[in-house]
Amino acid sequence: RSGSHVIQSHVFDPLLEAEVETSHQAPELLTREFYSFRLAGEANFGGHHCYLLETEPKQHEKRLLKGKLWLSQEDFGIVHVEGKPTQSLSFWVGKPMIIQDFTKLGGYWWAARRHSYIDNRWLGKADLVIDYSDYQWEPRRAEDITEVEALAGSTP
Repeated sequence: RSGSHVIQSHVFDPLLEAEVETSHQAPELLTREFYSFRLAGEANFGGHHCYLLETEPKQHEKRLLKGKLWLSQEDFGIVHVEGKPTQSLSFWVGKPMIIQDFTKLGGYWWAARRHSYIDNRWLGKADLVIDYSDYQWEPRRAEDITEVEALAGSTP
């Protein structure tokens, strides 16, 4: 990261803290206990035919996003999420726009990229992009091994 110390300590630090907190709990938070979901239609995203759902958090909390969710029609995996937290992350950050993309590897959906951005009247615009990579897992099913070999460019 770069930029002024004020932006780093007042903007990026709270965004990173929220990312760490949310990344450990995100899948378990996407339930009817925490959200109301409404089917808004169908859409293609990243080569996947998806159900488009609107998300409405039942609680005001910085880990919960009001926005949209693209859900794969093939296996109901989360493909893409866009939204804003229902509670401010901090005085300086407010409610950033959060965009999260997922990728399917080894038959499972994994976080691929998270982009958070704000437009603060005092500090200006700030972006934080986190690219997730180098996932490592031990395949346990034959189809996992085949997909890993295909991704690596070898023939099964």
